Amino acid sequence: MTSMTARAAVDGHPRPPQSRSRTARPGGRRRRWAVGLALLLVVGGATANTLLWVAADERVAVLAVARPVRWGQQITEADVVVARLSTDPDVSTVAERDPLSTT
Repeated sequence: MTSMTARAAVDGHPRPPQSRSRTARPGGRRRRWAVGLALLLVVGGATANTLLWVAADERVAVLAVARPVRWGQQITEADVVVARLSTDPDVSTVAERDPLSTT
């Protein structure tokens, strides 16, 4: 054996191939700010999702019309029912506490 490959050791025995995992990554070291940003986005998304889920489940008891009521007709307790629903802050509602005292 007059010629030896680059992997051959000095004593003539072949060396095992080097693993590529120990070599340096192209592009340099890891970008820690990107990992931090990704983690922040995941935590922020989970928090927003939880808050929306809790807010959507929050319901209040309001009065609803049980059957059609004509204009000018006096409303009695038989004409209204209590409904539990999620309300919009821009919508005015009547609380179910005292239905006949409303004007």
